[in-house]
Parts: sequence; C-alpha cells; structure tokens
Amino acid sequence: MRHLVAMTTKAVWLAVVVLAAVLAPTATPSTAAPGDECTIAAPPLAATVEARMKNAVDLCELLSMALAGDVFHGRLLVTPGKLWHYEGAQVSCRLHFGQSEDAQLSVRNSPETCRWLRRHAAGWHLYPSIEGSTPP
Repeated sequence: MRHLVAMTTKAVWLAVVVLAAVLAPTATPSTAAPGDECTIAAPPLAATVEARMKNAVDLCELLSMALAGDVFHGRLLVTPGKLWHYEGAQVSCRLHFGQSEDAQLSVRNSPETCRWLRRHAAGWHLYPSIEGSTPP
C-alpha cells in the first residue's frame, strides 16, 4: 500500500508539472539578462511570484522554499529565466526592494503571499497602488 501511495504522489506531481508547462506559454518575452528573472508557481492555485532583479534565480530558489512551507504547504515550481503568469490571474501585490526600482516582485492570485512578504521580507516595500507600479 505504501508503494502505491508513493507512485500516486509521483503521478500527481508529474501532472502538476505538465499542467504548469502547458499554461506557461502565457509568458511575455523579456530582454533581461539570464538569471535576472524567474517565476515561482503554485499550479494548484494558479498563483505566481514573478521576480526581476540581479540574481533573481537565487532569490526564487530560496523564496520558493520559504513559501512552500509557510504559505502554500506544498511543492512549488521555479522557472529560472522566465517571467510568466496564468491567464486571467489577478495581481495581488507588487513590491520593490529599498529605494530601487531595479528589484521587483509581482504576486498574482495569492494575497497570503503578500501578507507573508510584508511580515518576513525585510527591505521589500509594497507599491502604493498596483496600477502605479511597473509590472515585471
């Protein structure tokens, strides 16, 4: 029985990865340097965090581990070098680091992630309005 559960879990995660790959083409192309952008996705919720900054890939790897445990309570998909979101996904918040406009996060379909970032991500600040910020 234990082996069957492990096989079922693997099949579910494979389906999640395939689903994310199918939905990922809603991404818009970008001119950022490799490593300067990435997306963290929670496919079951169609939630994403798009990051644009120097060494974004490293941030995404670390942030995805924290969000997987504290917010989503499951595995997340990280796509280095790509900014994308699910079609129709609503912007939950946009943030910038310090006084710079060069480091930005855009969170979609996850107000919980926005609350987590406000509490735990030192130096990150919400834009005053979602419409007034520059989308990553």
